[in-house]
Amino acid sequence: NGAGLYRSTRVSPDKPGDVARGLREVWASTWLWAAFEEREYYRIDHHTVGMAILIQQSIDDDIANGVAITANPFSQGNPGFFINSQLSGGSVTGAKGEEVPEQVLYYTYDTGRGFQRLSRSSRAKGGIIIEDAVVEELVAHLAKIHSAFTGDPFGASGRAVDVEFLIRSEAPKVIIVQARPYTVTWS
Repeated sequence: NGAGLYRSTRVSPDKPGDVARGLREVWASTWLWAAFEEREYYRIDHHTVGMAILIQQSIDDDIANGVAITANPFSQGNPGFFINSQLSGGSVTGAKGEEVPEQVLYYTYDTGRGFQRLSRSSRAKGGIIIEDAVVEELVAHLAKIHSAFTGDPFGASGRAVDVEFLIRSEAPKVIIVQARPYTVTWS
């Protein structure tokens, strides 16, 4: 785990001092209070923790960010992808207060596909964040990632992938930021 616990920063690669500052800032975030508390709660030995650095191109025309789970967390018998998105600067998880993300449940049945919007973003004033065509573009990426990571074409095993993404104003609209294994359990 650790999504949202550690700090991200922007640096100017042309300025060596700025790169060093960015590295120190990210490495130091290992000891942010929320990160410390999370490790403490799960009894993770703090002496075994190390910080990795992910360097990626900055996307300056993003209009939304999101997280998708490549399984339907609500029903094992209805395979699908669960997509949460929020306008840039907002919280996808609602961790910054009372924000509600746009939530889309995309069904991945072998006999057909379709989706429904479970909620609209509290920041979008009732509007849609991810247009239908962009949902389809995102799902094409999610299907490839899910298959590569899990080998489970329908997402009914509980093996899934947690995928972070950005939505840009220009094509290609969907940028995959990172992906990590995720396990879904149903009651």
